[in-house]
Amino acid sequence: KEKKQSNRKLDPSLSEDSAAAPAPQPIRNKATASSIIPPDELSVDLHPHKGSKKHKQLPALQNPSIRTSGRLKIVQLKKFLAIQLDLPSHSVIEVRCNDDVAGDELSLTFIERTRWLYPEEDMVLTYMTRDGF
Repeated sequence: KEKKQSNRKLDPSLSEDSAAAPAPQPIRNKATASSIIPPDELSVDLHPHKGSKKHKQLPALQNPSIRTSGRLKIVQLKKFLAIQLDLPSHSVIEVRCNDDVAGDELSLTFIERTRWLYPEEDMVLTYMTRDGF
């Protein structure tokens, strides 16, 4: 009670009613007004990288499109790919965006903002084996 009174003394515009901030409004999907989409969610298409003879060609995923948090790191995506492709380790996989290798600690949001050239389209990432595998 003393803090509220001292805050009012410093700034008389503060009242007990203004102490409670309004709750942020969720973002609603335009297609279906009932669906709530977190603001950091992304759609990503994952395809095997083509055009390199020194790398083993990996198979395509059964469902190449995923919707996930933009906070997902590339290392987590590589672990997902290793499980889906039945590989012994995620360390044999290299993920690329527009032929640039994506580092393990980069998030999908960072890659989308700095390396993806088509912001109106879903991001497409390719995967392949690293050199020597």
